[in-house]
This record gives sequence, C-alpha cells and structure tokens, in this order.
Amino acid sequence: MKKKTILAILVHSHEKQFVDVMSCAFLKLAEKSCVGISIDCQEIFQEIEIGNEELFNSIIDSASKFMERKNDFELAVIADSSIEGLKQKTLRLNEKVLKNDQFLLVSMLLFDGRTFDEGEIPRTELEQTFDSFFDYLKQQAIKSIRVHNSVIVYQTSMPVVHRFFSTSHRFCLRLIRDDHSPLALDAVTQFTNYFQLFYSNPRALRNLGKRRPVTVAAEISNFLNSATKNWDFYFFTGSVVSTIIDTFEKLKSSVANGYCLSGPSEHSLACGAIANWQLYQRSYAIVVTSGMGDELKGTLQNLKQSKARGFVIVAESNPGVWFPFQGCNYEEDDIVSVMEARDLPVVSFTDSENMHEDLTKAFTYFNQNKGPVVLLLSTKVLMATEQLETPIQISPVTETIQYDDKDLDDIVNIINNEKCRVAWRCGFLSDEEYQLVKEISEKAGIVLVDGLTRPGSIPAYKNGVLTRNYFGTFSLYGYSKKIYRYLTDKGKVRDKNEQILFFLKSKISQISSPFSEASLKNKFRIVQVNNNPSHLAPFADYHCQMNLLDFLILLKSRLDISNEVLEFRRDTINKTTIEKDTFSKSIPVQPMFPNYFFTQLSSTVEQLITKDEYSYTGIYDVGRNGVSAFRNIARTGPGFSGWYGRALMGDALLAVNSLAVTSENNILAFIGDGAKNMVPDIRATMVDNILHQRKNLDINISIFYLINGVFSLICSFQESFLYSRSRRPMNCHSVLESESSFDLGNIRVNQHVIEKYDHHLFDTALRKKGEINLFYVLLSHNNSGDGLSLASIKSYSWQDD
Repeated sequence: MKKKTILAILVHSHEKQFVDVMSCAFLKLAEKSCVGISIDCQEIFQEIEIGNEELFNSIIDSASKFMERKNDFELAVIADSSIEGLKQKTLRLNEKVLKNDQFLLVSMLLFDGRTFDEGEIPRTELEQTFDSFFDYLKQQAIKSIRVHNSVIVYQTSMPVVHRFFSTSHRFCLRLIRDDHSPLALDAVTQFTNYFQLFYSNPRALRNLGKRRPVTVAAEISNFLNSATKNWDFYFFTGSVVSTIIDTFEKLKSSVANGYCLSGPSEHSLACGAIANWQLYQRSYAIVVTSGMGDELKGTLQNLKQSKARGFVIVAESNPGVWFPFQGCNYEEDDIVSVMEARDLPVVSFTDSENMHEDLTKAFTYFNQNKGPVVLLLSTKVLMATEQLETPIQISPVTETIQYDDKDLDDIVNIINNEKCRVAWRCGFLSDEEYQLVKEISEKAGIVLVDGLTRPGSIPAYKNGVLTRNYFGTFSLYGYSKKIYRYLTDKGKVRDKNEQILFFLKSKISQISSPFSEASLKNKFRIVQVNNNPSHLAPFADYHCQMNLLDFLILLKSRLDISNEVLEFRRDTINKTTIEKDTFSKSIPVQPMFPNYFFTQLSSTVEQLITKDEYSYTGIYDVGRNGVSAFRNIARTGPGFSGWYGRALMGDALLAVNSLAVTSENNILAFIGDGAKNMVPDIRATMVDNILHQRKNLDINISIFYLINGVFSLICSFQESFLYSRSRRPMNCHSVLESESSFDLGNIRVNQHVIEKYDHHLFDTALRKKGEINLFYVLLSHNNSGDGLSLASIKSYSWQDD
C-alpha cells in the first residue's frame, strides 16, 4: 500500500469562532475531496455555516477537483491558543504518523496576530516567532516547506506608520474583521495554491530540505572570508538572481565579518560599497540582475578610481539565445567591451563546467588590488549547485613599489632648514599614517588641510581636542579663509620661496585646489607623494613615488628642525587669524542664508564635541549646501563625500542607506534638495537594513535636507561668472514632509521642518541614540562667501583687513 502523507494545517488563535470557521472550511474541503481529516482543538469543534455559500461551494468544487487527482494524502487541522501548544500537538501527531508508517508535512500556519496589534506589525518579533517555530520542527525532524503563503498572519490593521508601509516576505498579511468567512475562503485558496506548487509537484518533494547552495556564491563567500578582514554583501532583487542572493544571505549570516545590505536601486549598492571602502576598507560583493550592469552608473568608475576591492556580479543570459531579454552580451550589446573600456577586469561565466577556471581568474584579478572585478554569470551558472572537485588555490600577489628618492633629500632639507611656510593637503590616511602626520606636523610647524573628496582626513577635533595646526578645507569648492590667508598676502599668492605646498596621497586633480593648474605651476612650489607613476603631476616640482607610510617613516627618522625655522613657522601659524563674516552669517532672516545656518550649526556641533566628546561621520552630497557644510562644520574624523571621482549628485545620500548599519559613529548627512530629488527615497530600505542587521541602533543618524529651491552652484555660475539671471533649469522643487515623530520597530524617527535656527532642538536631537532625524531646512540662495570659488575673494564680506 502506498504511504499516506498527512498535510497539517496549524491554527493559532485565542478565539473559538476563528478556530471553528477555519476548521469547518477545511472539513468541507476534505469531504468534497474524499480524503480523511482529523481536527485537534482545545475545545469541542463546532460546525458552523460559512457565509456566501454559493461562492464557498464554487471554491471548494474547484479545489477538490484538482486534489482528487492526487489521493495519497489526508488532512489534519491542529488548533491551539499558543505556539507552545501547537508544537506539542504537532510532535504527538508526528509520533503517531511515524508509527503508522506515514509521512507528516506541516503545510500551513494560520496565525491570529491580534495580540501583536499596536498600530503596526512588530515585524521582527513575528519573524523571530516563526523562525523559532520552524527551527523547532526541523530539530524534531518534522518536515515542512516554508514559503511566503505557508504562514498567514491575521491582524486588525495594516502595518502603516506615518505613511510607511512595512510587511514581510516571510508571511502573508490579512486583516481580520467580525465576519471571518472571507478569511476562511482565502485560507482554502491559499492552501490549494500551496498544494499545487509544492505537494503535487514531484520536483518540490524530491528537493524537500535538500536545497544546496549556489556554487559560485559559496566559492566567492569562502574566498572573501579568507582574503579580507571585513566584507559586505549588497543585493538588489531580480528573478534570475534570487537563488544566488539566498545563498549569499544564508552564508553571510553564519560569519561575523560583514552585513547583508539592500537599497532602493542598483545604483545605491555601489554608493554604499564605495563609502564603506573609503571609510572602513570594507570589501564587497554586489549582485544585480540581468541588464543592470549599467545601473551602477558612474559610481562604478568611482569604485575603480578608489581601488575598492570587491566583486560586481551581474546576471547574464545563456550564450546563443536569440535576442535575449535584458541581455547585455550579444550581437547588439557588448557589456564586456564597455567594462574593459573602463579598465575593469571582466570574467564571463558561461558554463558551470568551466567554473573552476573562471573563479581562479576572478580571484587572481581581485588579488591584484586594482578595484572591482566584474563577473557576468549565465543562468546556468546562477543555478549550478555542484561542488568543485578540487579547491581553488590563489598565490598571494606581493606589491612591489619602486622607491624614487631622487627628490627626497631636497624635501628633507626644505622641511628641516628652510624658513618657509609648509602646508600639507592630505588624502585618505590610515591610523598609522595619521599619527605620523600629526606628530611630524607638530614638530615641524606644518599646517594641515583636508579636501572635498576625502573630508576629515585631518579632523578639526580628535577625541574632543582641537587640532591647532589644522587650517580647514582646501579644494576647488569650499576652501577655508584661514588656509587662503596663510598662502596669500593681501589677496596675492606669496612668493614661491616663501612657502611650499604638499599633496599627500593625491593626483592633484582639478578638484584638489581652488587654484588653477597654471597657478600651481607658476606660483607655488609643489611636493607630491604618490605611489602611482601615472598620477604624478607634470607641474609638481618634487615627486616622491612611494607609499605615504614609507615616506613618513623616512621623514620622521631624518627630522632635525632648527629652532629658528620652527619658531618662524609657529609664529606664522599663530598670526594667521580670521574674523567672522558680519554679512549673512549674522543676519537671522527667514528663509535663512546658508552662511547663517551653517555658522549656527557649527557652533552647536562644536559645543557637543568639546563638552560631551561628541563624534560623528560627516556625509556631504554634491551641491552648494553640501560644500558649505563641509567647509564650516568641524569634523571629528573621516567622512564620505559624493564629490569623489565623478561627483554624482545623490551618491552621498544613497550611501547613508548602508552606512546606517556599518557606522559605529553618529552620522550627520548634508543633502541639497537637488541631490535628494535625483535618487529614490532611502527611508524605508534604511530602516529595514537597520532592523535586520543591527541589534540596536546605538548611534544617532541626522539627515539635513537643505531646501533652497535652486541648483545653487549652477545659479551662482550664471550670476557670478556669466552675469545672467537664474532661469528655469536652475529651479528645484520639493515636497516637504510634515512634522512628526513615530516608532518603526525599536527605532524612533523624527521629522522636522526648520524655518529658523533652534539651538536647543539640534543640541537635544543630535545627542539621542537610537533615533533618526530628518531635518527639512528652508534656506535662501546667495552667492556670497563660503569659499565656493576664487570669486568669493571679491565678496566684500571676505576682504582682508
């Protein structure tokens, strides 16, 4: 006799009517299908009539006709008011079934979630409840196929909080009303769908509990675990990549060296990857679906430029398909050539038989430390689960630097013996490099500045203590008045022999200085320290092609500053003072001038830093207001700037989506209205990432949306350089959110519209851990000050004494 399967439907509810209606519906389905059924309830089951009899009979007829084709099963309805009760009853049924040489399969859980109702679904608590329950079944060797509609949760309200809608991929949601009949009809249809897709499908039953990891995902995960200290997995959904994403998620959850992060677009994934690479040297694996390799946008080139080590995995169609849907590698499209033109290594995985060879090539590229490695995976490879017969072995790449000390003796002599001003503009610094820079600069009377592409490489404050030889920002946009005064005399650049300007870890690109290339060549002495020969600027006077750390160690060992030189340099530092602008920085009109707002906010932040040891990571998007924040607000450590590389508006905002999980520091993000409107809303995915990846949000996240109604830099260009009025292309329109505070899970979200500066509000709001602040700050536009360009010198508020 063929073994019978018992399909168990579990009903959780405190309400007898709910249990009776559900039990009655499945009883009628069993009777119509001519299969056996048992019902195990806390109280005596009572048959009741289900409303809309005609509709109900129609549904039962359709379902039963389909089920009659497969008659090797019986139904069991188990009901209890607690999960623990369901566990015990299911365990007893399983023992009975095994004794009768039958097979128990838990098919559905109908969960009355009204006890969880508090205006929203506490989704994480429900998911933990279900995870724990199905883990118990697995421990007891009770079979189940858990899919989206195998768990149905009944609640009295939709999970909407202040227009945020949030549900789960782990269960279906149904609203429960006084009449339970529609819910019973729905339960029957959901069960029939489940029956068709999984129980009556031989392939599903054969693979029950046997789903193996996708080979390429497992191999990449193992490689990154061994090759990197920390790495993160980024994914955006797609049908063909859903299985590889599932494998990455499961494997990543078993190790402690990274996170699984999603975002509102493919582009947002690349933004998160570059921010986490620049701030924390975290590697990455990014998965996007077919045809979406270009959706990473220019940020892919920024990853390349920063040498951010990781894999960009793009689904591709199988070779030979006639005009594939969303294909990018066939007769009329050639993504390989596009990537190679960007000097990005590409490996095409077309067949699982060649996977060992292709992975070896991919891992070798990774070890060359040149940035992203693009992997194009065919559908066959994306679905392949066969283990490799032999492990992949990659020899480590040892990087050899050609030390060029041709100019080193002259540089050491200048620092030790020349009575001149010395300024170091610093790119990204490791902790060891920062300590050496700080020590050498203090001993040698050297001024330090940071730049717009790598803000905070030299912080204004470190552990609450002012860095006295930090002279602010030095970039094409947003240079500080202090460094300008240091390098000039009454508006003119000082004589070459009076000063020397160092660029450390910089290729001296156009954005690196407010001065033109011609000015740098003709009016400055330039020292450049860079280990990449292709980045050595032809107009630099002294080149050190070497690693910065080696340069600093050598320089420290040869440091011997004469007292006369040191006294001169410290005197020039002490005498370089600036006065506060009296124009827009002190006039509290509404809407506020950016100069006024950022001066006030800087005062609040500095009080927090000096009195409460407040520290934060600054995030600066592309636009005038991001520049003003970068220039005016003191930093406590490295930040992330959307101005890096291609300077793509919105990149910094999208990066907050993942930094909200990876950052151990408070976050202050400054986003113009132009940048905000160019990218998707990150709020929902940011909160989702936090809820799933951080146990507690033990930092404060404050996003300043700076609303002034125009693309400010473009408007200033028209007005300051072309002497033309702003027109429609400069307009920027915004929809403001209303004032509100609400909870999402264990996160407090506060939304404020700021019309005038409120010191108490910001002083209080920025301190609170576990909260996200969204400030919609209403500002005016102006062209004055803030070091937006050398044209700022002409502003009467910038004039020297």
